[in-house]
Amino acid sequence: SLFDVRGGATTKLTEVPVGEEPNGVAVSPDGTKVYVANTVSGTVTVLGINRATGSYNQLLATIRVGTEPYGLALTPRGRKLYVSNARSNNVSVIDTATNTVTKTIENVGFEPRGIAITNTPGAEDSAETVYV
Repeated sequence: SLFDVRGGATTKLTEVPVGEEPNGVAVSPDGTKVYVANTVSGTVTVLGINRATGSYNQLLATIRVGTEPYGLALTPRGRKLYVSNARSNNVSVIDTATNTVTKTIENVGFEPRGIAITNTPGAEDSAETVYV
C-alpha cells in the first residue's frame, strides 16, 4: 500500500499486488521507484512511481534474491540496493540501473533482517558502510 502523507493527512493512493509476504520497503532518493522485499517469494519487486501522472503501480522488475528477504537499504545516491536474506544468512547487492543481483555477501550472521547504510554527504556509493 502506498500513502500520501503530505500536509498532515494520510491518504491511501493505491494497493499494489507484489510477491508473497511483503516485508521491507525502500524508496529511491528521487522518489521514482519503490522496492519491496517479498519474504516467502524470495524476490524483490520494483515498482515505477510517477507522482505527476498519479501512476503508482508500474511493475518494472521482479528480482530473485536469497531465501526470506527482509530488510532493504539503498545507498544515498540510489545506485545499489542491499537486501538482507534471513534464511540464506547473506546479503544480495542489486544494481538499480539494471535491476540485477551483482553480488552476494555470504556469512553475514544468523538470520539477518535489519540493514542500514551510512549517509556520507558527497561520498560515492562505494565509500558507504553497510550494517547488518
